[in-house]
Amino acid sequence: MKDEKIQAFYHSTVREEEARSQLNGRKALSYDELKSSIETGERARYPYIRWGMRASKEDLFKAADDLLKEENPKKLEAYLSIFVKPSFPLDPQKVIELAQSGKKRLRSAAIHALRNLKDERVHRLAVQLICQRETEVEALELFTFNYEENDLPLLERVAFKKNNKHSFHNMELDMVNIFEKRPTASCQKIMIELYHKGLCSLCRRRAIEIMLANHIMPASLRDEIRYDCNPDIRELWMN
Repeated sequence: MKDEKIQAFYHSTVREEEARSQLNGRKALSYDELKSSIETGERARYPYIRWGMRASKEDLFKAADDLLKEENPKKLEAYLSIFVKPSFPLDPQKVIELAQSGKKRLRSAAIHALRNLKDERVHRLAVQLICQRETEVEALELFTFNYEENDLPLLERVAFKKNNKHSFHNMELDMVNIFEKRPTASCQKIMIELYHKGLCSLCRRRAIEIMLANHIMPASLRDEIRYDCNPDIRELWMN
């Protein structure tokens, strides 16, 4: 290749592919290398989520500290994605404020980053967001570690609203996560709704397991599950 422009294009492509390979976990990526990819504007979320799952506590603290200093919305989205699985290790006040952003992508990234924190401020945020139409389903994941019994009417309002298939499944998944971690007999109506309307066999099974664990399975439903199309659910009846 003697053409300088072709050479330049070729080398830039190779560098870009190497960077993507590192981000996707095919090569070990140090925090400095990850930070460099954030600075260059790589927006794919999953590589950052994957990196956060494998990161050391020391690197997570570095990432959290840099997040608190960052102001660029696109870079903030990347930093927030690191904390979808591990808990944010520093004061989450800035993340809580970002979860109220008018920018949808940034707001969603911040909500995901708060999902593993138990904090009264996160609970207040969850109550605030579940009362807003555009964030009512997203807000559910903030209740996973912050649910209180008097939140039930808020959750029932969302559960019994008409949702499209995608929104219903997101809601269904968050509901079973909440009530697996916070066992309570008061979730019966929601679990019955999830069983009857859910299209995800795994979530429907989890709804049945929650009702069995809390001794709130209606007799009519106990008879119905013996004929369920999902053999794993039929097995729950047999056992």
